[in-house]
Amino acid sequence: MTDTFYKTNGTVGTSILFWAKDAKGYTTNLNKAHVYTRKEAQSEIDDGVPREQYKGSSKYKEFFIKTDDVDRLLTYRVDEQHVDNKDLYPNTKSNERQYVAYIKDKWDGNDLFFARTVIGTSPDLYWVRVFHQVHIEQHADCFKDMNILPLEKCKELERPTFQVENLNKVECLGN
Repeated sequence: MTDTFYKTNGTVGTSILFWAKDAKGYTTNLNKAHVYTRKEAQSEIDDGVPREQYKGSSKYKEFFIKTDDVDRLLTYRVDEQHVDNKDLYPNTKSNERQYVAYIKDKWDGNDLFFARTVIGTSPDLYWVRVFHQVHIEQHADCFKDMNILPLEKCKELERPTFQVENLNKVECLGN
């Protein structure tokens, strides 16, 4: 178990924002989040650096979350800002002939809502349903309100995130 922390900075949809590496703003992508030692985190708390802030009508307070706790509760999502129309089926074909479908114009913050393995949709890639190209071609009418993305492109774009609903399951500093 490590003694390191991420520092929060509000939310985008249901994903927590974290301070990014090298003071490059904030991010929902934990691969890009700055990891604080306990000494760094405690120093910021002692100096009053974690602050309350207002975004719209909501009030957020920055605080530190243990990296071990966050990392065991990750969800993998795809930010729509990184999906290019040229990457969508039929413009781009999957080498494996496997695809995922996501709802057009529906997001959780910036994250896509994918067709699930069970009824409904979810931004969490754990639940994504994989379609074979033959199924998509034979049932094209079922996908009229969706965009189709090759599975390998989806895997390339996925990023680890941490969701608001998991906050009560982790140890925090400075809150």
